[in-house]
Amino acid sequence: MQKTRTIFLGIFLSFFSSTLFAEPMSRIHAGFAGGIGLPKIPISHFRNPISFLAGGMVNVPVTSKIGFQVDGYALTTVSLGTVNKSDGKLSFNLVWGSANLAYQIRGYMGSHSAVLAGLGLYHLKQQFDNRKDTLDTLGLNIGLSQWMKMRKIGGFFEVRWHLLFKPSDSPQVLTLTYGLFL
Repeated sequence: MQKTRTIFLGIFLSFFSSTLFAEPMSRIHAGFAGGIGLPKIPISHFRNPISFLAGGMVNVPVTSKIGFQVDGYALTTVSLGTVNKSDGKLSFNLVWGSANLAYQIRGYMGSHSAVLAGLGLYHLKQQFDNRKDTLDTLGLNIGLSQWMKMRKIGGFFEVRWHLLFKPSDSPQVLTLTYGLFL
């Protein structure tokens, strides 16, 4: 647990260590992204799976520090097999759309950071051994976003944690995405 806190603190400090002098982005931004997801699997005999995701976002500034971001992503899991060499089956696929508030923090040299918090509608298909779930549920997501602009090309990096309200084990996913602005 201490290692997880240290990693999170390192990510937090890297996002916000240089956010004091730049101008906030003040126009509508749209982009597409890809990345990886790390779902928390409740059954211990599976190796930790890795997921790949792709999607897009639109960010509309409301004030100089607050924006409204809408995004949609699809995630699919690559099963790494079981730890004990049993014939267990694992799949975890997720499609979601979410609406988020983004609190922008100033940066420098054409970049800035933001804290994101929002609600989303998630469509989950998961299978652990013989248990199958296919359902739609609400979920919460919080995260950090870093926007960068180099000459005419702009990009963004996001780290988000997603908590689904159903099924009863409340699945969680950590996503890391990198995208380009259109």
